[in-house]
Amino acid sequence: EDGQAYLDQVFAVYARVLLSETFSSYVSKIVFEGHTSTTGTYDYNLTLSEERAAAVLDYCLNSETSELTDAQRTQLESLSETVGYSYTDPIFDENGEVDMDASRRVEIRFLLDPASFSAE
Repeated sequence: EDGQAYLDQVFAVYARVLLSETFSSYVSKIVFEGHTSTTGTYDYNLTLSEERAAAVLDYCLNSETSELTDAQRTQLESLSETVGYSYTDPIFDENGEVDMDASRRVEIRFLLDPASFSAE
């Protein structure tokens, strides 16, 4: 529920701005990256991380609170991809130990198209 509330507030704002006519030509891809804790096998966690990323993308596409237009949803879907990283990039606490809860996450990266920026 906390993650959904965060997506409703933060992702929706980013998406509306980046998918607007003013900025949409700058965005080349939106990547939903799934991560897991280090518990379990690599293969199990790879599947879990892929499913986690896909679930977040699905929520972003289908959330009624995002206030995206149908055209923006279609654009978001065409720009988006999901990838799972299993437990290859854990989060560590201040003692250098793996923070299991923080390692279970999805990061969203907005990739910009450098060709769309002018030298002016």
